Amino acid sequence: MHQRILKLERSYIRLAVPSECSAQRLNSLQEEPIVAALIPQLESRKLHCSHCLRRLEDQPLEIPEDPLKAAYCSEACRSEAASAHYDLLFGTIRVPSLPNEGRPDLSVQEQAERVEAQQKLVSLYTKGSVSPLLVARFLGKQVREEFEKLALNDPESKRKARRPEDVDKRDYTLFDHIDRLRYMEVFAEEEEFKTIFQLLKTGMPGLENVISDEKYEALKGKMAYNAIGIYHDDSADYKVNV
Repeated sequence: MHQRILKLERSYIRLAVPSECSAQRLNSLQEEPIVAALIPQLESRKLHCSHCLRRLEDQPLEIPEDPLKAAYCSEACRSEAASAHYDLLFGTIRVPSLPNEGRPDLSVQEQAERVEAQQKLVSLYTKGSVSPLLVARFLGKQVREEFEKLALNDPESKRKARRPEDVDKRDYTLFDHIDRLRYMEVFAEEEEFKTIFQLLKTGMPGLENVISDEKYEALKGKMAYNAIGIYHDDSADYKVNV
């Protein structure tokens, strides 16, 4: 069982600056986090990778026109973030509903609605509310997982699987994992749910039907209860709203 190093104070999570020490703690866990995010005070400083949270040693890599202006330590982290959640949340074109399907263009109105939703999510995040971004990234990873399952149902895709266990592990999904987690009762502002709803709707039509305000609050409660703060002891404390 993972050690809980998260300091809870009322409705806040106290976190401090990630460092090499925190990266070692992250690596010491037996499994990678389902989703992760830097607190907004660190994202804007471009000193840590937005994906693996490690301190940047070289010139940071970025995704052009990224509203979050996230920085990455390597092409591997940048590519993983793009496929896991960025394309769905902040891409300028729709994600296809099926593997190998073309990406339909957004209408002018849809593009305006998408940009507005993206700006609202960034605004919530920069004001200190990290959970909407975590929930959105989790949903993005669920979408990618479903794509992988569809691809692996194809005999040719199965033949090209990197490892034999790649096919078997799809039996246990992200939903199965998070469904077993404990949660805390939280309240979600209507603006949060509407923002996520609009991002999914404009990112992949029909995807918005998988989320409801009750499900959003449940996911937010699971993120709040199970979050692990990565920090080192001699850094300054920050507060982020759950």
